[in-house]
Amino acid sequence: MVYIAILSLMLSVTASALSYVPVSSIEEIRNLPPEHAEKALPVKIEGQIVWKNPEQGSFFLRSGERCIFVMRPAGNLDPDRFSAGQLVEVEGVTRKGEFTPSILAETISVRGRAQRPEGRPFYAFETFSPMNDADWISIKGRLVSMRRITGGEMIYDCMVLDLEFHNALLSVLLPWSEAAENRVKELMFSRVQFNAVAGTQYNTDRQLVGRTLHVDSAEDFKVIDNRHGEKGRVPRPIHELARSGVDLRYPVMTYGTVTAIGENQIFLRGEKACLKATVREIPEVRVGDMVELEGFARHGPISPSFLARRIRKIESEKAPEPVPMLLDAALRQRWDTWPDAYLNYELVQLEAEVVDISESFGLATGLIEHTLVCRLDKHLFTVKLPSEFPNMNALKAGAEVRVTGICNLLRSTERQWRLYVDWFWIQPRNAGDIEILAPAPWWTAERLILVLGILGGAFVLILIWTNMLRRTVTRQTAVIAEKIEQESVLNERQRVARELHDNLEQGLTGSILQLGGCRRLQKMGFEKHAGLIRQALECDRADEQKEYLRKLELELAADSIRNKKALKVVEDILKFCSNESRLSILDLRGGLLEKMNLVEAVQLTLEKIREEQGIHCDLSVTGEMCRLQHVAERNLLLLIREAVSNAVRHAEPDTIHVMLDFTDGLTVSIADDGCGFPVEQGGKYGHFGLQGMQERMSRIKGTLKIVSTVGSGTVVTGRLDSLKEWKK
Repeated sequence: MVYIAILSLMLSVTASALSYVPVSSIEEIRNLPPEHAEKALPVKIEGQIVWKNPEQGSFFLRSGERCIFVMRPAGNLDPDRFSAGQLVEVEGVTRKGEFTPSILAETISVRGRAQRPEGRPFYAFETFSPMNDADWISIKGRLVSMRRITGGEMIYDCMVLDLEFHNALLSVLLPWSEAAENRVKELMFSRVQFNAVAGTQYNTDRQLVGRTLHVDSAEDFKVIDNRHGEKGRVPRPIHELARSGVDLRYPVMTYGTVTAIGENQIFLRGEKACLKATVREIPEVRVGDMVELEGFARHGPISPSFLARRIRKIESEKAPEPVPMLLDAALRQRWDTWPDAYLNYELVQLEAEVVDISESFGLATGLIEHTLVCRLDKHLFTVKLPSEFPNMNALKAGAEVRVTGICNLLRSTERQWRLYVDWFWIQPRNAGDIEILAPAPWWTAERLILVLGILGGAFVLILIWTNMLRRTVTRQTAVIAEKIEQESVLNERQRVARELHDNLEQGLTGSILQLGGCRRLQKMGFEKHAGLIRQALECDRADEQKEYLRKLELELAADSIRNKKALKVVEDILKFCSNESRLSILDLRGGLLEKMNLVEAVQLTLEKIREEQGIHCDLSVTGEMCRLQHVAERNLLLLIREAVSNAVRHAEPDTIHVMLDFTDGLTVSIADDGCGFPVEQGGKYGHFGLQGMQERMSRIKGTLKIVSTVGSGTVVTGRLDSLKEWKK
C-alpha cells in the first residue's frame, strides 16, 4: 500500500510538472482553440524574425515552416533592438489573437542573425484562403500603384502598393522611407518577385475578408520578366490596343495628344479613341503635346487603360479643342444598341444648368469633395470637381455653366453579357473648365419656398384674423341685437305692465274693495233683520208666530254665514289674482332676477319678511351656485315667496329656514315651526297657494313635496334632478 501511495504521488507531481512545460511549437499554438489560447499558456520558442513593425516592435516569428505573430508588452523591451533576420528565443504566454492565436512576449533573447529563407510559392487559389494566415511566402506580380499613408489609418508611416496578382489586386504594406519610395517608383509597372508574410484582413467574428502582404524592405523586390518591346516595332494606335492576338504580358507602344494631366495620370486623344494612362510620376509634358508611351495595356470596363513605364515627347501642338457633347436620343440609342466606347476618356464640352451641389469626404485625399448635378434638357449628369476648387461660392443651384472635362463612361451593371454604356460623368481638369455663363437667379427654389412659406403664413394669419374678426363681429352683433331685443322686450313689458296696472290691477283692487263693502252691507243687513226679528219676538205674539220668527232667525243666520263664506272665497280669489298680477307686473318691469341672482333675490325677500313681520328668517346655500335660465329662477323664487307667505299668513311661525342645495341638481327647502296643517286638506288651508306651487314646479320639470304635522310645522321641498337643461 505504501508503494502504491508513493507511486500515485509521483504521478501527480509529474502531471503537475508537465502542465507547466512551455509550448515550443508554433504549429501547436496555431492549432489551439481561441478559448484555450486565451488561458495564457507558457511559451518558449526559438525562431527567426521575418518582419517587424518599426514603431511597435511587434513582429512575425518563423520556426520550421510556420509563422506566428508576437506582441511586445507596452513599455517593455526596446523595439530598436530587433530587426528582420535575427534569430531569437521568445518566452511568454499564448493569446487568442484577432484571427489566429498569437504570443505575448515577456522576454526576447537574441541568438544571432541569418539570411531569411526563401518563402514557399504562393498560388492563385490561395489568395483568399484562411488556411495560410501568417505564412512566409514567395509571390510574383506586377506593381500597378503606390500611395503613402501617414498616421490615423496605420500605426506606422507606410506605403500601400497594389500588386496585380493573376486576376486580383492585393495590398502590399511596406515601411516608408525616401529611399524605399524612390525604389518603388523605379519598379512601378514591373513584374516583381518578393518574400512576404501573408497577413489576413478579418472582422470581429474572426472571419477572413481580404489579404494584405507585409514586406520588410523595398530591397526585397526583385524584377522578373522585365521585357522590352521588339526593336523597330511600330507604335500601335490607341484604338488597336488589347485587340485579338495581342499578348498583354508584353510591353507595347502607343501615342496620342495630351488632353489632361492629373495626379499620376495623363489622358491622350488618339486617332479614333482616347486613353487614360497611369504614370510613375508626373511627366514634363503639357496639354497639347504629342507623346509616345511605352508600357503595358490593361483591360478596362469600357476601353483599355495603360501603365506607362516611359514617356517620350514627340512634338508640341496647340491645346486640343473639346468635343461638343450632344445629349440626344441618337446618343442614347447608340449606347443602347452598340458597344460604343467612342467618348470614353475624351475631352468634351457641354452647357447645362446646375441642379444641386453635394459634399463628400474624400477618404484618399482627406479633403472635402464637391459634386455638381447638372441638367441638359431632360438629362441629368454629374461633374466631380477638383478637391480644392476655388469658385465654390460662385456656384449655386440654378446657374448656367459651360463644363469642359474628361468624359468617363459608366458601364451598365444590369446587362453584363456584353458592353452597354449606362451613362457618364465629367472630370474637369481645373477650375477654368467650369465657366459660369449666367449666375443663379435670385429666385432659387429655397427662396421661393421661403417666400411662399411667408406668404402662406401671412395668408393663414389673415384667415385666422378674418375668422376672429368675423366671430367678434358676429358676437358683437348678437350682443347688440340682444340688447336691442332686450330693450324692445323691456319697452313692451313696460307697456304691458302699465296696461295691467292701469286696468287689471285697478279693476281687481276695486273689486276687492267692492266685495269688502258688500260684506259690510251683508253684515249690516243681517244685524238689522236679526234685530227686527228679536223685537218682534219681544212683543206679544202667538206661539205659532214666535216659532216662525225663531225659525226665520235661524235661517237668516245660516244664510248670512253662507253668504259671508262665499264672499270671503271670492275675496280670497281676487286677492290671489291681485297678488299674482302685482308679481307679473313686477317681473314685466324688471324684477329682482333682472338685477341679481337667485340667492341674492331670496335673501332680499327674507329680509323684507323679517322687517315687516318680525319673524326670524335665515338662508343657507350648499354646493356651487350657478345662474339658471330666467324661467327657472323666476318659478323657484315664486315658489319660495309663496311658501314663506303661506307660513306667515296661516302658520304663525317663529322661525322660517330656507335652504338652497346645488350639490346634485337643485333642492329648495322652506321649513317653518308653525302650527302645521293636514296635508290632505292643503287646498282648504293653503287656498290657491299650494296648487300654484305645484304648477310652478311642473313648469320647470321639477317635483314638489310637502310634509306637515299639526302643531310641529311644515317643510316644503322643491327638487330639480338636473340643471343641465336650465344652465345659462
